[in-house]
This record gives sequence, structure tokens and C-alpha cells, in this order.
Amino acid sequence: MESATETRLQTAANEAFARFEDRLGEVFDPEPTVRLLDRDDVYAAVKWHSNGAAIDVSVGCLRQIETLWQNALQSKVLINAEGDRIAFVDGEAVTVERLIHLSLTWLLLHELIHLRLGHLDILGIAALAECDIDLSEALEAEAHWSENLDEAELALMQSCLELQADNDATKVMFGVYDETEWTRFRIEAAAIFVVMAVMEKAEAERKNPNRTYPMVATRFFTLFAQLFQYWLYGDAQFAEGDGDRFVRTAREPRGEDFQRYMKFVLALAISDAIHIALWGNAKSFLNDLGAGETLFSDLFDAQYADELATTDLKTTAANEWRMLMPINEKIMRLSGLRGA
Repeated sequence: MESATETRLQTAANEAFARFEDRLGEVFDPEPTVRLLDRDDVYAAVKWHSNGAAIDVSVGCLRQIETLWQNALQSKVLINAEGDRIAFVDGEAVTVERLIHLSLTWLLLHELIHLRLGHLDILGIAALAECDIDLSEALEAEAHWSENLDEAELALMQSCLELQADNDATKVMFGVYDETEWTRFRIEAAAIFVVMAVMEKAEAERKNPNRTYPMVATRFFTLFAQLFQYWLYGDAQFAEGDGDRFVRTAREPRGEDFQRYMKFVLALAISDAIHIALWGNAKSFLNDLGAGETLFSDLFDAQYADELATTDLKTTAANEWRMLMPINEKIMRLSGLRGA
């Protein structure tokens, strides 16, 4: 008989597959197998096997996500601007079980995106595990174009791929911008951050001097930037010009509309993340955030600075993001994920 934990994982997998198909118009054929591993550590991996792809998640990973949500809610995380606990989203009660489900859904989407973007092939490996990897030997089979990367860029390749998977998984999770969905965006952002915090804590406990992931502060910075861009480009359209297509939007982060979005989504998302990070012991995030003003400042500079390379970014997260961005663009061009 299937255990309750297996049922929980499979239910999240079903939602991840459904969101992937609905929002990207793609299906995996055959669909990756999702397996629950009986191990106590935090472990999640995507891998190739004889019958296709598999996504493995450990019992320990599920337990850590569950524990973090239960603890964070004691701090009254997910409080609306009037101070009342959010009771319903789209008519559905926001229970601990629902929050765990959303976190697992995003984790599985993250692994699906690794497959979709060909990250295992790029790295020349048969399995890519979160928090439990050492690519020093696996890179013997690296992608043929990797000779175009220097040693320092190769060392940061996986951090770039993780941010790619984060970014696209979050896009699939959020779906299309809708002002009536603000509360859902905020809750799903918190669910995503729970996974990031669990992963950072697990990697820190392994005490591996060769960190292969971006800091959780950097991952939150990019998540926060996506929330910002959701408002900014909510009504965006493609425009033609000089033989290319570009995004045009009339929205600007000024005025009453943006102030409402900042109050009801962005500011509350930071508050949620602080509570989650405290309970999840995500030290890099807490050390970097300060009072939150520097995060907002860096976010605006990342979007609007005339010379991003020389802009005085205040947070370590924004500086790591800036360092990784050109390497990531280079990897995407070389791997065919971005046009030349």
C-alpha cells in the first residue's frame, strides 16, 4: 500500500506535470518517473536510467520542508497587510499541507527544467543531485563547447544552471500575471523560498568547501526580481524594431499602482522570507539582507542602471548575480539556449 508520504510526492508530481504542460505547451514522453527514496538526508536528483528519466526525492527532504513550514507558521508568516492570517486563496484554505504541496511542486518543476534545458548533457553527467554533488570527475565528459570557457567560468557553470532552473521553474509556477492573483504569487514565492532555504542548510551541513550552488540570498534576489518583473511586464507586448523583437511596456515602477504592488506583494514577500530564513537557518540570506532597503535599491539598479558593470551594488547577492550573469549568457549562447 502506498504510504502517505509517497502519495504527497506523487500528488505534487501530478501538479508539476500539469503546470508544465499548461504553461509551456510541452509534455515529456515518456513522463519522468518520480521516486521516493528511503534516506534521511536532504536529497533530490534528476537522472537518466534505462527506461528514461527519473526524479528522486528523499524522505528527509520532505520532512525538512514540512518542518520548516510548521516552524515558520509559528512566526505568523503569510500575514496580510491588515495583520490577519490569510485563510483562502482561490477559495482554498491555505493549510500547512497545501504549502508543503506547493514547495514540492516547485522542487519537481526545478528538476523538470534541468531536463528540459539539457543540463545533464551540458555537464556530461547521467545524474544531477541537489546538495550532494562533486563534479570534479564528471566534467571529464563535459560538453564539447566547454573549451570556450576558462577555468573560472567552468567552476561557476553549475551555479548558472541552477539559476536557470530556478528562473524557469518559477515562471511555470506563477503562470500569467494577473492582479487578482497577487496573494497567490506571494504564497507561491514563499513556497519556493522554503525549498531554497532547505537546500542551503543541507549544503552548509555537509561542509563542502567547493560550493556548487549560488547562495540562497542570490537565489532569492533573482526570485524577487521575477516578482518585480511580473508587475513591470504584466501588460507587455512584443514590438518589432531594427530586424529584432523586443519587449515593450508602458508600466514604470512609480506611482500609486506600483506602491500597492510593493506593499501587498514585494514587501510582504521579503517579510515572509525573513521568517523562513530564521527558522531555516539560511545564514547567507540573513547576513546579506539588512533591513531590506538595500535589496530594493539593488533591484532597481539591476533593472535601470546605465552601467551595471560599474554600479555600486550593496548586497552580496546582487554582486554574485552580476558576476554570474555574463557567464550564464555565454553558456546559453554556446549551448544553443540563446540565439547568437
